[in-house]
Amino acid sequence: MATAVYCSPSHPYVKIIRDFRDIYLMPSKLGRALVDFYYKNSPFAADLIKEHRLLRAASRLNLIPLVAISYSMLHFSPIITSFMLFFIFAIPIFFVGFYKRKANIFRMKIKKAE
Repeated sequence: MATAVYCSPSHPYVKIIRDFRDIYLMPSKLGRALVDFYYKNSPFAADLIKEHRLLRAASRLNLIPLVAISYSMLHFSPIITSFMLFFIFAIPIFFVGFYKRKANIFRMKIKKAE
């Protein structure tokens, strides 16, 4: 399907996804099962993507996180990738919690002043 999205089997992003498949998915039983499921079910989606330019553009956007994580796993290691993903998700959650508490304190001060 990535080949259909990027219109070429030699596109650099297709190579990244293929390398990730070969290095991280194929050695494990679960990874092989995922790859088998993908190859069994993706031809229909790939045919649709080839025919529709808008669908191809939307699919490219959806593949960006997969390409980024695959690149990170291949070039930095799974541990560093895990830390990066943790911080990508944890920092916004921390700031939302921090500002939520700050807003609650502010509301309490306003209620006391009334």
